[in-house]
Amino acid sequence: MSRKTYLPELPDLDSAADLAYVDLDTNTLPIDNHPFNHQVAIFLPACSLERAQAHLNQDLGWFYQIDIKLSTLLDPTFMKTYVQSGHKSLVLHSVDTHLDSDDVIVLDLNGTLVMNLTKSTHEMFGIQARKQTRADMKRQRYVVRIDLGDPKLVPGTKMYERLLWCLESTFTNPIKMLAASVDKVTGSALDIEWPAGVSYRRLENSAHIEDISGITIPSFDNLRPAACTSEKMWEQKSIDAVEWLGLVHLKAKRLSSNDKPDPFVSTYRAPVPNAAHQHGVLVTWKGFILPALISSILSALRKLMSVKVTENWTSLTVWGFHDSPFGWDNMQHYYFVGGENDYTLLLLPKTDEESSQKMAISYKMYGSHHVIQ
Repeated sequence: MSRKTYLPELPDLDSAADLAYVDLDTNTLPIDNHPFNHQVAIFLPACSLERAQAHLNQDLGWFYQIDIKLSTLLDPTFMKTYVQSGHKSLVLHSVDTHLDSDDVIVLDLNGTLVMNLTKSTHEMFGIQARKQTRADMKRQRYVVRIDLGDPKLVPGTKMYERLLWCLESTFTNPIKMLAASVDKVTGSALDIEWPAGVSYRRLENSAHIEDISGITIPSFDNLRPAACTSEKMWEQKSIDAVEWLGLVHLKAKRLSSNDKPDPFVSTYRAPVPNAAHQHGVLVTWKGFILPALISSILSALRKLMSVKVTENWTSLTVWGFHDSPFGWDNMQHYYFVGGENDYTLLLLPKTDEESSQKMAISYKMYGSHHVIQ
């Protein structure tokens, strides 16, 4: 059934993606600009389960599920310790809320409180939203951004007292949120001392490691631009590689070396060159995973390749919340009927000319109605 069948009155929506060949040492990577993540996965081809467990640290720290009144964020001691701190970052994301229909509230790595509000909430709130985009107006959305990290935002100032009154008057009930804090220098997870009245549970970012055997694994030797006769050929081969990785995460039957589907059902074939009856290790973390922790995974992957724990390529895929007010730095996000908010890094093995593994393919999925601010 086409989308026009069940949403006939709506215009066509374009979903965008960014595909690039990057140097991990010098190029800007998507990790630091993508703060709200609920799942991370890596795939290690031609690597045994035992070897992966011996060399890979699966501990990704912890996060909190909390019920908090937004005005509590302005607690002076709490703000100074976690939001206006020089060495700690605090990130929050509301849960059980949906873009385009509910109030969605987040606190980013820079201490900016971003509130994507409905029309009724915005009219009650009393602080002016930024100028609406065309997509905002269509959905009657109002985006308010407040810098809680501003050192001038302290009790007694007009700005502080006004914001405190607005939060207390508008958001009278506790809001369910996810929260995490990291050390800005080491990137390690930190415990959070919550003010009185905040209900919380501390949870681990859970890891699941599994062996996937009997599959056909591509070598991806031809993914460097120099190996392709045109940019269009390179783009298609790179897209085929990401599609194959998507099937790995789904553990699809199409990966099996013995799979012989009816051609009326599927004509899919793994990218070539490839090797049949191979195995690999898939590691998946779920929870609330901040960029610093993902950076540590990327560093571990590069070390695993350098010491030949896996001699081929490796991949890192990250899933963001579909209902985040923004998925990328300075890029507004909408769910609507296309809420993609994910990225993949496909790490390629080093060549004879390279001193270390550093080249990768970056694939960022934007979804629909992204707006550059």
